[in-house]
Amino acid sequence: VRQGLRYDFNEAQLASFDARGFCLKEFWLPIGSPSNPPTEAGEDVEPPTDGKASEGAWRKCYLRLDERYRQDFLSLDIRAA
Repeated sequence: VRQGLRYDFNEAQLASFDARGFCLKEFWLPIGSPSNPPTEAGEDVEPPTDGKASEGAWRKCYLRLDERYRQDFLSLDIRAA
């Protein structure tokens, strides 16, 4: 499972877990959805060129994942799943 961290997190994110106890992980979230978690940052979205609202559009956002998240990841029992 530890090797799997390298598929989901880059070197900078893994180093951030070690040094700061958290990392910022990118997720694509629907714009304006009330179910979105709080984000640390997000990339600007180009306004639609057809004049329609951004409904149904997605935005790349960064969520703060703490050490508990990494420990939960590492404790997954892949064989039993």
